[in-house]
This record gives sequence, structure tokens and C-alpha cells, in this order.
Amino acid sequence: MYIPRVFIPQALALGSSVTVGETKHHHLSRVLRLSAGAQVILCNGEGGEFAGHVTATSKHQTLISIEDFDPISREPKLNITLLMSVLKRDAMISALQRATELGVAVIIPMLTQHLSEKRTQVEKRFAAWQGVIEHASEQSGRTCLPHLKPPMPFETALADVEAAAIDHRLIAHLGSTNPPDAQSKRVGALALAIGPEGGFSTDEVALAETRDFVPYSVGPRTLRAETASAALLSHFYTAFGEYR
Repeated sequence: MYIPRVFIPQALALGSSVTVGETKHHHLSRVLRLSAGAQVILCNGEGGEFAGHVTATSKHQTLISIEDFDPISREPKLNITLLMSVLKRDAMISALQRATELGVAVIIPMLTQHLSEKRTQVEKRFAAWQGVIEHASEQSGRTCLPHLKPPMPFETALADVEAAAIDHRLIAHLGSTNPPDAQSKRVGALALAIGPEGGFSTDEVALAETRDFVPYSVGPRTLRAETASAALLSHFYTAFGEYR
């Protein structure tokens, strides 16, 4: 039986009640047509999920009573930070959805040289991107919400992960085949940079290499930016044990 999952960005506790309003209330009451007694799963992105039921609905809100907690984790063991160039609206939404569904832990939107969007519009889209990640987490059963960082310049994004405890740093670049060695050591964390529609510039690739990023590709074909992120994420989750 299908039980809807709802992301609630607040502390949740057994025996308490939660009031859901605005778009989430509309989805529960108008789209799913849930009434009193209907089962609901709540998650706040901090791990595990709470089971509850609808106790009351009104024109503007749904009241849910929390009655059980399951500490289940559906998060991958491989921790991936995705440095993703800002794409056009629909492509960016698709890339964020796929990255969230596949299990990425951190997403850093980057402003690159071949940026297809006006820089003044990028910051206005941040809230919408967060909403996309929340919806994708609800749908896919994620128990921890990916951390979406504010958009930042390419060089700043490289510096952001430079000091992090990451085993491999990779930058997508067509024609490169220098894979990380899965047998050399246990790989627990990986940073992956994906370029925009026009790809990374030569200067950007060179700069990334000075920051210990290794150029990498999974084949001879040129992939769309939103396809490349999903393909490479799936590739590495498979290579390092997630899908074995």
C-alpha cells in the first residue's frame, strides 16, 4: 500500500503533532485527498523516518499525529560531493532530481565560464532548487537530505572541497581515462565536478588539476550535462560497492 512521505524541516518527536500547511497541505488534501485516519510518513532529513496519521484537515492545513519512529537508513556508504555547474532551468531541475535520487550527499552549484544562465538569475533560483531536492528525497525514500550549498564561483567551489577528507577528486572531461583505483584503498568519499552545457574551459580543467582534481570520463560520447551527472554518479556508486 502506498503511504505518502512528507519532508518536514523541523524537529520531530514521538507523541507530538505536526501542522502541515501551504503546498504540502495542498498536495496531501487536494491531490492525494487524504482524510482523517490516513497514514503518512514524515522525515526531516536528519535520519530515519516517523510514521503517523492524519488527525484533522481544514482549508489551510493538515494535522498529523506522530506515533512511531524507524531508524532506517537508505543512504549510500560512498559519500559523494557533486560540484555541478549551473544549467538552464529544466536541465538543472533534472540534474538535481537524479543526483538526489541516486544518493549524493552534498551539491555545490558552480558559476563557470560557459555559464548559460545570467548570474543575476542564479541566486533567485536557489529556493526552487531546494524544493526540487526535498521532493526528490520524499519520492526516493532518502532518509538524509542532500546539503545544497549556495551558488559559488568555480574556483571557490574547488577550494571548498580542497581541505575536506575526500579520497578522490574528479572533473568530468571528455577523452580522459584516468580512473581512481578501487583496489588501492578504501574509498569512502569522492568529489565530482560536472561542467555546463558547453563543458569546462581549458583553463578551468587546468586549474582543477592544480587542486588535485583528476580529469575523468566514462566513454567517447558527449553527454548532456544533466545526463553526465547521473551517468557518472551511477558509475561510481557501482564501482565502489553501492550497487553490487
